[in-house]
Amino acid sequence: MFRSIYYRLKKMLMISQRESHNPVRQEMLVRNVRYKSDYHLWLEQHKQVELLKTIYISFVLRKLNIAGDIPLHAYQQHESSNLIVHYIEPIGKNSFNYLFDYLKDRTVKLGYMLYLSDRQIIERNGFIEKVERHLLRPQQSPYYLSENKEQLYGNIALSLIFINDKPLYLKIESSYALEKAYNQAFSFDDFAEVLFG
Repeated sequence: MFRSIYYRLKKMLMISQRESHNPVRQEMLVRNVRYKSDYHLWLEQHKQVELLKTIYISFVLRKLNIAGDIPLHAYQQHESSNLIVHYIEPIGKNSFNYLFDYLKDRTVKLGYMLYLSDRQIIERNGFIEKVERHLLRPQQSPYYLSENKEQLYGNIALSLIFINDKPLYLKIESSYALEKAYNQAFSFDDFAEVLFG
């Protein structure tokens, strides 16, 4: 069921993207005081703990071709690893937004710096697509222990996709460099374990 919905939405988005719609609005992603207060309350009440656990269990089960409580897709594409966590009503729209920002904060604690946070709103045929993104890069130490640069888990892109202001999915993408100037990236499975653990 979720797979057919996913492919229909993907096809709809791909057709719309070919029609070269420009963003109606593109802006920096800045959270207001109320949102930040509610987010910190969500953290203080440890509401992320059960959600992260459920996502991680679904991720592990997915690798065994077993459906978990939260529908998701994991796939490799060139030099990137991707995980799509689909929104379901029991998560709640606010918790899904908070999860998005929590994953950004958690990634920063792993030795990353926030490179960009932005929001794009795009008018497509019959619907409005909103994309919120956090782009993170590994911090580079001024004191290199080797000639190669450390890339940790690669560059991380977190994207939260909405259709007509309803959450659709959260995408976690890790893209890594294969050049000799970089140390080999740690595995995406390890990143998921640290991120959701």
